[in-house]
Amino acid sequence: MTRLGSLFLIAFLFAAGRADAVSAKDIIDLSRAGLGEAVLLALVEVDGGVFTIDNATLRELKAAGVTEKVIEAMVRSGRSRPAPRP
Repeated sequence: MTRLGSLFLIAFLFAAGRADAVSAKDIIDLSRAGLGEAVLLALVEVDGGVFTIDNATLRELKAAGVTEKVIEAMVRSGRSRPAPRP
């Protein structure tokens, strides 16, 4: 898929008013459709939601060929580190 096509797809996904957040299944489907790591990372970052990440989901993402960077971005997405204790 071309870079322009990828950008169009991301714009299309968010043009509908974000009725639904991006899910792990969406990431798997988009990865299988050939979208590259950079596009998936951008999608996770822009969505900003918290993904439900459990052992089964991690195994499913890995088995589907989703890259470690994308999985890491999903784990971190929407979560903040606790403030250090004084």
